[in-house]
Amino acid sequence: MVNRFFFSVLLFICFFSLNTYAQSIRISGRIIDDSGLAIPNCTVMLYHEQDSTLVSGVISDTNGLFTVHANSKSSYLIEIYMLGFEKNISFLEVKTENIDMGDIRLKESAVSLSEITVTAAKNEIVFSPGKTIINLSSPLTQAGSNVLDVLKTMPGVFVSEDGTVSLNGQSGSQIIVNNKSTYLSGDNLMNLLRSMPATSVSKIELITHPSAQYDAAGNAGIINLQMDRHFFRGTSLAVNSRYTQGKYASGDVGFNYAYRDGKLCLFADYSYYTGKGYNDLNVIREDLHLVTQEPLGKFMHQHTYRKWKYDSHYYRVGFDYDVSSKIYLGVYSNGFIMDRRQDGDISSRIVESGHPLRSELFTSNRNNKYPRSYAGGINMSYKPEKEVEWNNYFDFVYHNQPENQFQYDVFNDFVSGQQKQDTLKGDMGGKIRIYAGESNISFPLGKSKVRAGVKTSFVSVDNFTLYHNRSDNEWKEDVQLSRQFSYNENINAVYLQLETRFSDRLSTQLGFRVENTNVKGISQHYTHLFPSVTLEYKHPDGNALSALYSRRINRPNYNDMNPFVYIFDNYMHEQGNPDLKPSLSDNIELSFVWKDKMKASLFLLHVKDPISKSFHLEENDRILVYPDNLSSSYSYGLRLNSTVFSPVTWWKVSANLSLNYKRYKWFFFDKEEKASLFSPYAGLNNLFEFSKNWTAEINLSYRGKNADGQYSFKPMFIANAGIRRQIFKGNGTISLTVDDIFESNLLKGEVRMPGRFYNSRERELGRLFRLSFSYRLRQGKEAKAANRKRYVDESNRI
Repeated sequence: MVNRFFFSVLLFICFFSLNTYAQSIRISGRIIDDSGLAIPNCTVMLYHEQDSTLVSGVISDTNGLFTVHANSKSSYLIEIYMLGFEKNISFLEVKTENIDMGDIRLKESAVSLSEITVTAAKNEIVFSPGKTIINLSSPLTQAGSNVLDVLKTMPGVFVSEDGTVSLNGQSGSQIIVNNKSTYLSGDNLMNLLRSMPATSVSKIELITHPSAQYDAAGNAGIINLQMDRHFFRGTSLAVNSRYTQGKYASGDVGFNYAYRDGKLCLFADYSYYTGKGYNDLNVIREDLHLVTQEPLGKFMHQHTYRKWKYDSHYYRVGFDYDVSSKIYLGVYSNGFIMDRRQDGDISSRIVESGHPLRSELFTSNRNNKYPRSYAGGINMSYKPEKEVEWNNYFDFVYHNQPENQFQYDVFNDFVSGQQKQDTLKGDMGGKIRIYAGESNISFPLGKSKVRAGVKTSFVSVDNFTLYHNRSDNEWKEDVQLSRQFSYNENINAVYLQLETRFSDRLSTQLGFRVENTNVKGISQHYTHLFPSVTLEYKHPDGNALSALYSRRINRPNYNDMNPFVYIFDNYMHEQGNPDLKPSLSDNIELSFVWKDKMKASLFLLHVKDPISKSFHLEENDRILVYPDNLSSSYSYGLRLNSTVFSPVTWWKVSANLSLNYKRYKWFFFDKEEKASLFSPYAGLNNLFEFSKNWTAEINLSYRGKNADGQYSFKPMFIANAGIRRQIFKGNGTISLTVDDIFESNLLKGEVRMPGRFYNSRERELGRLFRLSFSYRLRQGKEAKAANRKRYVDESNRI
């Protein structure tokens, strides 16, 4: 019934809109240059032929399209002009209600202006209601050769190695690519981001309040990676390489190729990464009395050292083709192949009163993963008029992750003098298949613009794990740990969005999205309504005030619902939870932008049933870690963000600050537990321009005490610095950077649970020295601005 209602509304609006258009005579066409490329921002004026009085006038859009309206059937003159082109004047006899003039070709002006150079630069950071756009052409964001490194420099973004993504101190953010979900999480998501070359991304959108045209997933908003569209006309080739030295070495190399000629654009990206890394973890567990929570004098000291080696390949290929002035077609394919081999040793010592060393467990672990991910799709856009557009998308994703594990344990009981040895091996595998389709339409309705669309996706998940124990020189299956997990998910969505501009200063956006979710294998069926409201008042001097509200959902990811047991050692197991419920959030924000340079936001976020890691004490001193739903969480505070500004001519700065108060509630053995804290976050990016070719940078970030359910993290400060020089007449760059200068990137955390206190210190990678080189070669000329904006920012998240 809900879907029928929305479709009925959509059809009514379409019908009403067409009737509105039919009240005047429309004259349309497309303006192109000598090579057939569209010319945007041309002035089009319509005059009466008899007395030359002005009838109407418009500006051509980003695709060169225009529509002017005549008030009667008569003779007219159409005048079209644009700086750098000869003026075009055409006589037109209007005898019908609609006239399509087709392609109108402007000739480039023969007048040349010598010794004059006009340089236009993109704004490095742009603010809009609920969104911050960061263009990667900014020198402040060029550190790092892969997307994961770049994300870690984004204001308010925190990405941990386990795949947890936080935006402005709020966990539950979604990372999407070109408005489309990657359908990857945790380690798989990190593998993808680590494989993607930074040069393939043109801008990053940090969206705290996504509108109804986006999928509703992501309680804390979404981070949208917009891939480079290659608008240069001719041939473009960019190569990059990097060598990194820390405790271990790593390196990567990649290239971006594009060829554009008229209506056709071919593109291909590739990168290869290889390297070693490590994780050093120290844990102290202290036994507590279950009732009084007083110490019992029993401790466990654990030291885990894991070393791994990565090899990965990433590719992206495709083409874009303008079938006609109104129809665009795009086809793409991308994916990555990775091999990760990890060896780890865990030493666990139990100390008890009267027994300085009661027992010791030594575990040797070898884990190999071979993830493969492939995606592809086709996009089609039809634009019959300037403000009318119909987009259709079909996409698919295939992800396969075979994995094997070998574990050897030696347990020594120093009280009894006994020793025990165990050997375990596991073979795991998981396959995910996704098929999705989406259709969107946008058109004007009076002073408003209507966006509407439908989407459906089908997800198939099939995982298995098979464990064997070594006994009497034979491998015997462990039936308690071996499992099979399969389920299918279908999500259907429909949305309607109305954007109204009451004046040059006041505008609103009202949206409604309905998503219906059906899961087989876990038996979940639910439908939710996700409203979004934006009200903005913008003054011509750059000051703006906005108020926003949105509702979002965070569905459990596939790994969180997987009931398999992952064994670190006999004292630590991790398991999924198929009984997880989706969490719903309500997000309110009041923002003020000062002269397009500074943004201040007051926010309030309430999440029902948030998903968080839970720690449960089991028998034999074993802790089981699994995702669970908390009761609720509240978060409110203040965010301050700046664009790039220059205190002096040679110094550029961007800064951000977040003051966040959080409060969690959850139940543990029918007892309500609470946790609350104040969590600040600050970042400062500095760029020093010593000369035309030499620059240096210093990036500082501070993350205050933070919490996620039972787990709380202590403050962390990180400092990075680097120096960069342009070579080969500005086409090449060589840079030397140092990450984590003071080796302060140390994750300290603690967990309190009935009967146990858990304290951890974890270091990953440490101080890193990076030597990078990049070079870009171009043959041709810069495409017109129309082609730079050929792609619309529609929601096509699959």
